[in-house]
Amino acid sequence: MDEYVTRREVDMLRTDISETKKAIEDLRSGNSTVAVLGMQISTITRDLLELKTDMAVRFTKHEEIHQADESARTASRRWMIGTVISMLVALGGLYG
Repeated sequence: MDEYVTRREVDMLRTDISETKKAIEDLRSGNSTVAVLGMQISTITRDLLELKTDMAVRFTKHEEIHQADESARTASRRWMIGTVISMLVALGGLYG
């Protein structure tokens, strides 16, 4: 004898079919999500490359500033030493 399908079983089947359709649509739209993520990753990679180049330029300028400061300090020390020696020679001539 054939068993009859109840209304509840039909509703359960409809729910399963609906959930399956939704899952398939989610998978289909997932491909576009992957494409968007790929574009974002390529954008981030490009930005990081620009940042790396910018940081290299800044580091070079920073090193140049340090070298200029060091040269200025050396020159001022030499000037100060020369002044002190000149004063000692002048004072030595007065008292010597």
